[in-house]
Amino acid sequence: MVGARRLLAKSPMPSDLPLLPAPPLWRRLLAFVYDLLALIGLWVFLTLIAVVINGGQAVTGWPRVALLYLMLWLASGAYFALSWRFGGQTLGMRPWRLHVQTADGARLSLARAAWRYVCASLSTLAAGAGWLWCLVDRDRQAGHDRLAGTRLALLPLPRTGLD
Repeated sequence: MVGARRLLAKSPMPSDLPLLPAPPLWRRLLAFVYDLLALIGLWVFLTLIAVVINGGQAVTGWPRVALLYLMLWLASGAYFALSWRFGGQTLGMRPWRLHVQTADGARLSLARAAWRYVCASLSTLAAGAGWLWCLVDRDRQAGHDRLAGTRLALLPLPRTGLD
């Protein structure tokens, strides 16, 4: 833990850097696919708990299924919001060097991260229209970023010491 703190103290936080460029749509989508892989594990685990609570039977009937879907959506929101709040990145965003921040480059509050998740959910439900917005936006930001007052930035390549 102390080693991680020391490493983080030496590397600049994205808010310490000049305003970074926005990533292209393909990087956003691939990061989302990576995150879906992590979420599938979470969804299977939570569904298994729901089945156990339901006496080993499949969850059926619209009230119970709706409650299960709500639980899965809230758990996904917790994954995204906590990742964005405390690291600025989800697991899927790390390999693609994506970082979420406020419009002025600061770290997201938990409330803003949760609001971004709600906006991104609506963007996705609207046939991905919010995601596609970055293709026409002057700053290449997605619709949910505009609504939430956030921006997605492409981090520079890390220095290897060989240059």
